[in-house]
Amino acid sequence: MVGCLVATLLVSTAFGCAHAESKQKLSWPAGWTPLSKAVCAEDWRSDDVLRYCTAQGDFDGDGVVDTAAIALNEKKTLGIVVWLSSIGNKAVWVAPNRDLPDYVKYGESLGIKILSPGNYLTVCGKHYRECQKDEPESVTINTRSILFFKEGAWGDIVYYDRNAKKLRMINHSD
Repeated sequence: MVGCLVATLLVSTAFGCAHAESKQKLSWPAGWTPLSKAVCAEDWRSDDVLRYCTAQGDFDGDGVVDTAAIALNEKKTLGIVVWLSSIGNKAVWVAPNRDLPDYVKYGESLGIKILSPGNYLTVCGKHYRECQKDEPESVTINTRSILFFKEGAWGDIVYYDRNAKKLRMINHSD
């Protein structure tokens, strides 16, 4: 069965799926599925039309809406799947940049939402800890990006690095 993403609703269907904006088919990578309906129905998610389970925006700056979703694999590893229109809506997996405790194994209390372009301080730039080797104090993002967060706690930013032509993740808050 192929997992699908349709506008504001995560569903599974054998017929493929359509992106609400671009009408492009988005296929889940083998072994990966969206968060469960029960997780996406958590009360705290009610103020977001996509329930903080999916996000849509032009992440790579090509002028076309891209889609992202929190996903689980068969081993219950969490990740973010991003479908970039600039590469034919191919799914790109981004691993979380932190160890996730057991209580969030199934995505409970985790969400994603859109951030506007701008300059963002990292955890070390905010002086919460020392910067690691090659870790910037801040990052300037010229496109929409994704905030991957634990409700009421930390947040990591997933953004498209135009020079490297790939997605990156930085720790934004603890």
